[in-house]
Amino acid sequence: MELSFSRGFSPGWLQGDDHKRLVPGLSSAKRGVLLGRVQAVRARRVVVELVSSINAGDGVVFEGDRARTMSKGGRVFAVYRGEQRLEEPAPEGRVELTFAREAVDIRRLWIGS
Repeated sequence: MELSFSRGFSPGWLQGDDHKRLVPGLSSAKRGVLLGRVQAVRARRVVVELVSSINAGDGVVFEGDRARTMSKGGRVFAVYRGEQRLEEPAPEGRVELTFAREAVDIRRLWIGS
């Protein structure tokens, strides 16, 4: 359910009409599930410690200042564990992500994003 378009989970109208609980307004667009945190940025790869599964072809967004269009995102080209390219989804652990040329300017990413 978390992957479908929504404004997030809430108790609905069951606990009154507190609009901030109904629609938290944390983001102006659907952000999806938390994938993980950037551990390192290398020449062509981004090292991520996963908290959710990732696979080649999945879309990701690296958080930044959205008002100044600092968020960066694109489709994952390949997922690696060390030098091994993974053909199946990676459910956990540390992985390295690559992106198609010019899909993500990884020089503008930072550790912890």
